[in-house]
Amino acid sequence: MKSKLTKKQKLLQDHNKWLASMRVSTHKPRKPRKGIYTRPDLSVDFVIPTSDTIGNGYARTSNIYSGSNDLCVGQAYNKGNYVVLSKSEASDPSTGKRRY
Repeated sequence: MKSKLTKKQKLLQDHNKWLASMRVSTHKPRKPRKGIYTRPDLSVDFVIPTSDTIGNGYARTSNIYSGSNDLCVGQAYNKGNYVVLSKSEASDPSTGKRRY
């Protein structure tokens, strides 16, 4: 009785014959036996101190002024930016600016 092979099985059989003619093994390598191999001990006995801690790049420390109330914010020059001024600088009439 003739065995019925599918097309895929026939192609695989032909391919294995061709590989054998080229002296290429089609056998899978054996799996190693379990329990006969030991792993080497790779533990580390010492630790070199490193600076591998990184702070939060988004957190900012805010400057807190805890002195007396002798500072105010105002313009030091005509058409200038706002800056922190002392009370004596704020009341100086030489700049020509009125500050409250």
